[in-house]
Amino acid sequence: MIASVARNDIVNNKKNIAEKLKNRNIVLDILRIIACFLVIVCHTYTLGFNKAEYNLTWFLSVVIYLISKTAVPIFFMISGFLNLRKDYTYKEIIKKTITRLFIPLFLFSTLIYFKDHMELSIQNFYSFIVAFLQDDIMGHYWFLYALIGMYIVTPMVRKMVKNFEEKDYRYFIIIWILSLCVIPLINKFLNIEIDNKIPIITGYIGYYILGYYIFNKKIVRNKNYLLISIFSFILVLIISTIITYIDCKNNIDNKYTVFLDQLNYLSIMIPTLSIIYIVRYIFDNNIKNVKIMNFIVAVSSTTFGIYLTHGVLLGKFILIFNFMSIYIPNFIATIFIQVIMFITLTIVIYCIRKIPIIKKIL
Repeated sequence: MIASVARNDIVNNKKNIAEKLKNRNIVLDILRIIACFLVIVCHTYTLGFNKAEYNLTWFLSVVIYLISKTAVPIFFMISGFLNLRKDYTYKEIIKKTITRLFIPLFLFSTLIYFKDHMELSIQNFYSFIVAFLQDDIMGHYWFLYALIGMYIVTPMVRKMVKNFEEKDYRYFIIIWILSLCVIPLINKFLNIEIDNKIPIITGYIGYYILGYYIFNKKIVRNKNYLLISIFSFILVLIISTIITYIDCKNNIDNKYTVFLDQLNYLSIMIPTLSIIYIVRYIFDNNIKNVKIMNFIVAVSSTTFGIYLTHGVLLGKFILIFNFMSIYIPNFIATIFIQVIMFITLTIVIYCIRKIPIIKKIL
């Protein structure tokens, strides 16, 4: 009798899990995983990068770096879709901002800062608060500061987009692209100064709203669209790499710069949108296996923890890189380190999240 009840419970649990997965947008989980790995790539690509020689490795490194910059726009767009589809009250969104973002950011910033400043004193505490407010503790945490800002204005933006018609979205997106993506390039190449005077078009709010707009629309599976996305992705990367090469060669100070890595530039926006369409084309409603879906969700659940911790542990993986680079080319060793780092952190964060209180933070 007991065994029969237990079997029924297991069957019911499996059915409940399958039903939850059926209603889950698994594409968002896949995009999170891709974006998380690209964050690691962005912060480690220089390991195998020789800036002094314009060889194949140099060009490949620039391409990989530009691809890796699509990670943050993808995260912004996912957040925009998930947050702007709900009618949050100001109290609810403040609570969500504090629990989901501020507390993890503050805790990890505290651990990182006082790891290097062991002495507890009023002066150190004051210096920490100043550094925390100025986003001067861990470089890549700037994303969380930006996301906190977007969370805070979510109820107002929600009221705006909720009443948008199709033409409103198109108008907003066109204005955003012109003001933040096109004008800076005109300033750069034509050596003129055009200021952006449109107050609502600031920061990365365009990605936030664009994510809500795109993911709310059913994907049109069209092979021509797929080919256009792939072609656009490749073409923009080639053009951006060539421009970067010319810019570096003409730099009289002989400094290496990739000015096209700004997240609002078309050089990043177009590859970002291409990746999203390609992933949606391949995976949207195409994954039916519950075990595979469970695996994807499990890996996706570790991405925030990986983002918070990978910078702290980077030094340990550099030691492994230094050992590997003795036997294989730096460029290949860098790729291995990126994969090893992602897999290792995924396993560690997944295990740590089994602890209830840690799960709430990560």
